[in-house]
Amino acid sequence: MPVRSLDDLTWLFCDAAGTLLLPQPTEAEVFKVRAARAGLMLTPEQAEHAWSKATRWALEQEIRQHAGAAEPVPEDQFLLAMHVAALHDCVAPERLPQAAAAFVRTRPPGMQWRADPEAAPVLATLLRAGLRLGVVSNFDTALPQLLERHGLADYFAVIVASAAVGVAKPDPAIMHHALQQAGADPGSSAYLGDHPLDILCAHEAGMTAIWLNRGQATWDFTHITAPDAQVSGWPELPDLLAASP
Repeated sequence: MPVRSLDDLTWLFCDAAGTLLLPQPTEAEVFKVRAARAGLMLTPEQAEHAWSKATRWALEQEIRQHAGAAEPVPEDQFLLAMHVAALHDCVAPERLPQAAAAFVRTRPPGMQWRADPEAAPVLATLLRAGLRLGVVSNFDTALPQLLERHGLADYFAVIVASAAVGVAKPDPAIMHHALQQAGADPGSSAYLGDHPLDILCAHEAGMTAIWLNRGQATWDFTHITAPDAQVSGWPELPDLLAASP
């Protein structure tokens, strides 16, 4: 499916967590703090690597569950298995189960969200170009107020948080809910997200999928159709959407 020009697109929906809003401290920094509380002293590089392994493991499990190839498991079992995978390269094999269990018991440090400073100018540009904007995110019900606090809410005609509608990505029902609320057609709508499940969800809803690939990683998620396009940051988005197919 080609990325459409602004003449063809009428709506752009985007993710919040990791796309519009960035965690502070980062997830890898949080992982490092929790590891220390569990008695594991990791370097920043080790924490980054371990967090990457954790998210990759969790992604693969979510894909299998979404496809019906695996049954959901209780959250405590899921978290323990995820951290066994994450810490595999950091801890001796005989200590791994105990270390992962200690990690899961730790309390995460406080985390706040900050707006991506590059987002607001681009959102203003897209509105001036005639595009309508929405947010669809796996988030709690405070999402509208959080976007308001960061000066972003007024850019969006529709804001949908998973906790408010009872369904979360990758289930395309959350996209269908947003499209219906917006009165938007999926064929003339695009979705921008930073996570592979964002791409999966958008495609299953019949939308153009754009990957916000800040780290310029290689797409190697073999069970998910590749994004229709990608950008490494918000400033690339207007030129991408204005380009002729």
